[in-house]
Amino acid sequence: MKRSRLHIFLFIFILISLFPKVAYSNSAEPPTINILVINAPKDLKVYIKNNERENQLNILYRDDKAWESFFKSYRNETNFDITQDHKDLALVVENNGEKTSYNFPDEVYKTYNNYLTLNLKNNHLYFGQPIWRMPLLVSLRLILTLLIEGLIFYIFGYRQRASWIRFLIINLLTQGALNISIAGSNGGSYAMVLFIFAEVIILIVESIFLMTSIREHSKWRSLGFSIIANAMSLVLGGYIILNLPI
Repeated sequence: MKRSRLHIFLFIFILISLFPKVAYSNSAEPPTINILVINAPKDLKVYIKNNERENQLNILYRDDKAWESFFKSYRNETNFDITQDHKDLALVVENNGEKTSYNFPDEVYKTYNNYLTLNLKNNHLYFGQPIWRMPLLVSLRLILTLLIEGLIFYIFGYRQRASWIRFLIINLLTQGALNISIAGSNGGSYAMVLFIFAEVIILIVESIFLMTSIREHSKWRSLGFSIIANAMSLVLGGYIILNLPI
């Protein structure tokens, strides 16, 4: 009974600790606009144009991660403020020497840190991201993490079905919550800080859970596995945040 209560407490602690919360502080200003393009051509360029001043173009900074490209506009790098000049602004896309102009969706003018998707095939700019993107990326990261930690779990000599069930339960909870919490952050320093903080919490929670619930080997072996597995997850997660879409 006491063990069940401990596991319930750990689960609640995971949810409270890993899911993002709203906070306000002085920090570097986030991008005003993020334009997501899937499989963008290497020579693709994206600008913000002021229709009242045709010669005023601000090129968006490009960040490539695997099959995704993000074109970002920062407030301190533009000659205008989208929240004030939105009626005069348009998005200009240059591809293969041809330029196409898009009007910004109305939602852009109601939020601060905007996330849009540009579909080059359909020639369509819309607010938000593809509905399949977040579930796909979260699933891929979770499966990759489970494969790596599962291999380490096997190397540590765990063979009993009960041990594997407990391993899967705690990892689905912790790694699932972690991957959902960082999804859509576009990587960078903010995501990395959150990730490192969360991994420390996960190490503590998983160690306590495995040491108290698995009886196949000693508690110290469970602790050793948890430390090594989470160290590998930290390396893998850091690589994903810096180099792959999240």
